[in-house]
Amino acid sequence: DGIRDSVASRGLGDVYKRQVLQGSGFDGAEITDMQVEVIGEGVGIMGLLYRVKLSYSETSSKEAPDSVVIKVPSPHEQTRHIARAFMFYGKEIGFYRDAAKDTPLGTPECYAALHDPESDDFVLVLEDLDGTEVISQLDGCPIDKAEIAIEALARHHAAFWESERFDGDLSWLPYGWDVPFPQAIAQGFSEAWPSCMEMFPNGVSDRIKKVGEKFFILAPLVNCLLYTSAAADE
Repeated sequence: DGIRDSVASRGLGDVYKRQVLQGSGFDGAEITDMQVEVIGEGVGIMGLLYRVKLSYSETSSKEAPDSVVIKVPSPHEQTRHIARAFMFYGKEIGFYRDAAKDTPLGTPECYAALHDPESDDFVLVLEDLDGTEVISQLDGCPIDKAEIAIEALARHHAAFWESERFDGDLSWLPYGWDVPFPQAIAQGFSEAWPSCMEMFPNGVSDRIKKVGEKFFILAPLVNCLLYTSAAADE
């Protein structure tokens, strides 16, 4: 009940009924009950994630989803400060609103993507992909699946490479050299690269080592919609 009240207090029930079902063509759907469970705890997600199982009246549309996944902001100010600094919430909402339909990557259907730039509050309602395979980044990714993921990311980057849309409907996207992105990348890379070399002294080719040593000099100045969080379980 506490979780359900938390969801309801954020207006999700109203958002779902008015913005999601009606906006997605489910005009005849009437929600009679919601069963809410927390998911995604302890895996580095910078927000609250819920699975919501829905019940409808007998006269409601049969096409309405049985369950959805809802994401809302973190209640912790430190997390929200980081999210604001790096535009995490706004960029995720913008991706599902403007770009998801055009990427060759498989993405869940988006029922609602709402964001308030001033408060940085947001609501993201997505298709529930429960039952699909999730690979743990702690256990590691099998080589064959890693190759599939890399090829898929390459197709995604190619689809948006030097796109004119960065001056149009995707103009809200920040550039990689805008503050604070270069500073954060520099710090993270400088901390991680030596550890990587210690952990995998024979697992990195000389070509990659040379790239790593001159990472920022060799970084290409191109416009592309980069997927920058390619952990195994994402």
